[in-house]
Order: sequence, then C-alpha cells, then structure tokens
Amino acid sequence: MEFILDNIFQTIHYDKTNDIIIVSWKPSTENMTSEDYKKHLSIILYEGEIRHTKYVLSDARQMKFAIVPDLQIWGAKAITESIIKNGNFKKCAIVQSPDIFIAVGLQQMMEEDEINTQKFQTQYFDDLENAKQWILK
Repeated sequence: MEFILDNIFQTIHYDKTNDIIIVSWKPSTENMTSEDYKKHLSIILYEGEIRHTKYVLSDARQMKFAIVPDLQIWGAKAITESIIKNGNFKKCAIVQSPDIFIAVGLQQMMEEDEINTQKFQTQYFDDLENAKQWILK
C-alpha cells in the first residue's frame, strides 16, 4: 500500500497490487468549503490519471460535507474529463455516509453526467469490505 496524501479533509492511499486509489474522508469535512471540495476532488482525480488507475474506493462514512447541486454539476464534469484522460477507469465503490443528505448529494453527483454512467460502474455500500470485494470481482 503506497501512501499518497494525508491532509485535514482526506487520506489517500494507492493499492498497487489491485490498482485501487483509496480515499478516506475525515469528519473535519464539516468545515470544508465548496472550493476546498473542488481542490480535494481534483487531487483524487489527478492521482488516478497519473497512475491510469482502474478503481477508486471512496470511504465517505465520516464525510460531513453536503455536495450542493451546483457542485454536483461541477464534480460530474471534472470526473468525466478525468475518465477521458485516464482511459482506464472501470469502477468506483463508495462507502456511504450515514447522513442521508450527504449520501444523496454524492450519489447525484456521480450520476449527473451520462458519460460517467456509461463509461464506468459506480456502486454504493454500507461497509468497506463489501465495497472492496465488489471492485475486485
């Protein structure tokens, strides 16, 4: 497991054996701004692009930041651009926040752009182990 980044809002690792970028969102996201979210989502996408990663596992169980509709649209476009640059991206597993507003905002962002839903699979989970098993199928 390769350590990539640890900051106030997230920790990112790369599982080279399974080609997975693993993101863990922190409770401090409660204080995150829209600009912070854009910056930190961009970091995840960049790390996936430079590694031509097939998989992303996002652990949002501790995420406290609600993604508003304008940010959902921005995020969907950023993800689409990254998929095109990466060319290898296949699956994204999201371990959902227990907060329904946060979970729904994240899901709406992932499903906002038709290219995202056609080019790769996204599934939502309640626990990390099931999410990882799904990615590795």
